[in-house]
Amino acid sequence: SPSRNAFYPSSMKSEYMRAGTWPDDAVVATEEEWREYGAKRPPSGMQRGPDDHGRPGWVAIPDIPLDQLAKQKLSEINAAANKALADIRRDYPQFEIDTWGDQEREARAWAADNSVETPTLSGIAAERGVTVAELAPKVITKANIYRPMATAVIGKRQRLEDVIKAAQEAEDRDAIEAISW
Repeated sequence: SPSRNAFYPSSMKSEYMRAGTWPDDAVVATEEEWREYGAKRPPSGMQRGPDDHGRPGWVAIPDIPLDQLAKQKLSEINAAANKALADIRRDYPQFEIDTWGDQEREARAWAADNSVETPTLSGIAAERGVTVAELAPKVITKANIYRPMATAVIGKRQRLEDVIKAAQEAEDRDAIEAISW
């Protein structure tokens, strides 16, 4: 059946007819057509489909819609961005990473005025058995190392997202497909 892109065994036609599922456009496929298009895997980049005369054949797999391609490419870029920072972040549990912003703000505030309250740093320092005076410079050093790496990855990810959007607006499939991390 060209419309359903499927083979139906003629030996079961009466059952299909009773069920109301026998296609109106069914054609009798030859044994050779069944062996080639029903039992074999399609060549790379091809799928089974009707030819111009409704006979089974190999047809090119159609391109995915442009908006779907753009979403797929953005997903690839986001995965690459996550991977780029994963080596740095993998040594820390997520709950600790979630406090990095608080730790840095408190450490910088404390460095400017050691009388400010530092609830996050104070709690960490107490459990580590160190002082905030010892901990704050370490936090600032790590933040100073991490920030340029993270911002470079963020900037690259955002630039590529902008390129994807521009190519999508221009309906430039080749440009989207060419984008890589």
